[in-house]
Amino acid sequence: MYLQTAVASVRFVVGSLSGEWYRLDQVTSYDFYLWGRALTAALGTLTVLVTWRVGRRLGPVAGLLAAAWLAVEPQHVLQSHFVLTDIPMTFFVATTLLASIRAREAGVVRAFALAGALSGLAAATKYTGGVALVIPLVALGWTPMSAAARLLAAGAIVGSALLAFLLAAPYTVLSLPAFLEGFGYLAHVHASGEAPGTPAWWTYWLHLQINLGRPLLWLSGAAMVVGVVQAFRGPAGTRVVWASAVGFIAVFYTELSRETQVYGRYLLPILPALFVLAGGGLALALARWGPAVRRVRWRGMLAGVVVAGLLFGPAAIRTGGILVTRAKTSTNELAFAWILELVPDGASLVVEAEGMRLPPRYRARNVLRLIERSYEDYVQEGVEYLVASSLASRGALAGGPEGDGPAYRRLFQRTQMVYAIQPSAEHPGSEIRVYRIRDGR
Repeated sequence: MYLQTAVASVRFVVGSLSGEWYRLDQVTSYDFYLWGRALTAALGTLTVLVTWRVGRRLGPVAGLLAAAWLAVEPQHVLQSHFVLTDIPMTFFVATTLLASIRAREAGVVRAFALAGALSGLAAATKYTGGVALVIPLVALGWTPMSAAARLLAAGAIVGSALLAFLLAAPYTVLSLPAFLEGFGYLAHVHASGEAPGTPAWWTYWLHLQINLGRPLLWLSGAAMVVGVVQAFRGPAGTRVVWASAVGFIAVFYTELSRETQVYGRYLLPILPALFVLAGGGLALALARWGPAVRRVRWRGMLAGVVVAGLLFGPAAIRTGGILVTRAKTSTNELAFAWILELVPDGASLVVEAEGMRLPPRYRARNVLRLIERSYEDYVQEGVEYLVASSLASRGALAGGPEGDGPAYRRLFQRTQMVYAIQPSAEHPGSEIRVYRIRDGR
């Protein structure tokens, strides 16, 4: 929140200098979306750099592979477009991993305190980021120290993590009752919601399979096994990399698998560590078998091309498809443009179209589903337009006789449809309709 506050403050100053406004009550969240998204994109890009710096501890090939895989991973690319917490948290988790490895190399308490502080920032960004505290603690376990120094470093890790968390989320203490209620609600939803039909761990595995492709996923799984072996039997300088990455992935994935809320983007924090392991595992294989493959000349080159295609192809193709689709004008954008052009300023609208936020020149509010209120309610509130989405209505706009179809028809039968757009290959998205309430004024 404080990162975004800094960005918003600069945006306000820039807008003031350009004459867009001169008071805080003249701006809304609508004015900060682009700048906020730029911050997320910057952190996502920096995470690729951090991943490279971690991976090169296992060799230049491992670092390059890890960074390249993260750069084309579909969820990481997609979520870097949005003002959400997942990409910033992933950045702080990755920097915690890097700082922990450097702390092992330095072998001093203050270096471990820095790693702990970064894990605290990950937790302050999103609570599940607190699992990153495992990383410096594992790194400490792989650091040769006296018992007294190890105990002091452990205290520095935990203490700095708590301090950083409180500095980045001070209302945890300043408004303790509200924090406890909010945290309790979130914890309850994630722990005791309706159990998914498919186990969470398997659903997350399928998410990884879809986004990474089977060859890279199986390489990553094998690298986890290799990582356990290398953590105890590998070169002394690299053991901490393997141990920290494996430890964090194991704990974080286990925690995700215990929850009832399952979303693919929740896996983002494990990706830097997972790709470091995969890059390191492939680098070990190349070091062992590479010379033999290269001796067969053109066959070795062909094998390299095939392996590279199998490992990078599925993710790169999926990411390319996402970017091509997002570059097209969506049905949401077309409906948005129509509203800006033809709906008068000051009009009152209720919008259920996902992702559509109208500018402050309208009296607009967003709802999950239009049928949460009756036609009479909307008339009494002075609402003039209803914006319906087939995604929110779960297909009810198509006129099905079952489900919510009757409720939507009852709502719309006394309105006038003034705009409709169907999705197509050129205009992806959901079906959007705009209805005018005849008695709205």
